[in-house]
Amino acid sequence: MNRIKDVFKLLEEAGILGGLRDIFLEINNPHHRKNSIEELIAYARKEKGIVVGFKPFPDRLYGDSNEIGTLKYILLNRSTSRLKQDFTMRHELGHHELGHFRKNQPEDIAELQAHIFAAFHFLQTKRWHMKKSDYDEYIRENPEAIIYPLALAIFFSGAIAAGLVWQAKDWISSIFTKD
Repeated sequence: MNRIKDVFKLLEEAGILGGLRDIFLEINNPHHRKNSIEELIAYARKEKGIVVGFKPFPDRLYGDSNEIGTLKYILLNRSTSRLKQDFTMRHELGHHELGHFRKNQPEDIAELQAHIFAAFHFLQTKRWHMKKSDYDEYIRENPEAIIYPLALAIFFSGAIAAGLVWQAKDWISSIFTKD
């Protein structure tokens, strides 16, 4: 079991485990039962005081968000599809909900957490209200909506399995070793 604890300790020290805990607690709040991008934008504006707007961005830049003093904003790329804007809104809202602009946190960890927030937010609120064809189109447009939850499941399964194998190795070794 020490190996499993070591893995979780490393995740905690890297800020990933605490971030995941924050993500799951935040997503399970009732105010996150928003399905459409319009509902998400209305929530961000009314409940969180976030200015939300659309503007054209260069290719491969889907959105931006920040907090500067009391100004909080989310900008979405006007040139992308509604499906990409939907996922980007969830991602950028994740930065605000998880307090990334108030924490001194490495950008790669913050981006990972925002992607995970967006993916689980989509899976929990929107996925179950979609026809299969609409879901397939959403995933084609936003593969990260399924890749991040799947990667986390594989990672944690692997970490737990590795810890169990390590424990089994020690146990088997103790059977054949006489003290």
